[in-house]
Amino acid sequence: MTPEEASDLFDRLDANGDGVLQLEEWHEAASEAGEIARRRKFQAMDKDKNGVLDRQEVMAVAADFNMTEMEASALFNRIDANGDGTIDMDEWFEAASTVDRHEAGAEQKPVVEITLQIVRSRMQVSRGEGDMLIKIEPEHTVLQLKERIHQKQLDFRSPDAVIPSCQALFLFQSKDPRMDRLVGYEFDDRREMREYGVDGRGTFNAKTNNVEEVAAVLLLIDHFKLPHYQQNRYLECHRRHTQCFQS
Repeated sequence: MTPEEASDLFDRLDANGDGVLQLEEWHEAASEAGEIARRRKFQAMDKDKNGVLDRQEVMAVAADFNMTEMEASALFNRIDANGDGTIDMDEWFEAASTVDRHEAGAEQKPVVEITLQIVRSRMQVSRGEGDMLIKIEPEHTVLQLKERIHQKQLDFRSPDAVIPSCQALFLFQSKDPRMDRLVGYEFDDRREMREYGVDGRGTFNAKTNNVEEVAAVLLLIDHFKLPHYQQNRYLECHRRHTQCFQS
């Protein structure tokens, strides 16, 4: 905000003209300043100046936010509420407002648990032994999911339990067709499940191949037990954040 804009904003918000802002006036000023900053960020990202952000424009700034291509694509899908392949100003502002409400604790949402189907690599665990259903909140991180998987393996005394540091989780199938291009990518421990489009909006059951209960199917491998040739491939795609396998 320029000094001229700030002065104009002050004059507009100083409702009683006493030269000072009351607490209520300050909250309103902060809100309006935030809207100006969001609008400017949107306009800076809109390189072709057509009034909307396409996927390439969002991906172009992914590195600025320490995001991989997969994570930026998942974020784009979440903000693109109507699924038309672009983000307009309304969707941009709604996404920013949701973040603000979450950080301020102003909106207490009911806990939503999603069900994931975890399948083991058939090269490591045969006949589907070790496959399981796990419930988790979309806001939980991938590392929290791994810890929950390991605890459930211990509870059932699984002989094929994998400690979290040895687990590698990949998107195998999602109920959201927009996420199909991300199949075969490894999930980052630091990211939340909803960043990968796993947010509980509709569910997919892998066993019946119907939209029912399971939100997504994840492939679990013990990357320390991979054969040598697969170990090298895994380490390469892990380091580069690239696709490890195709569906």
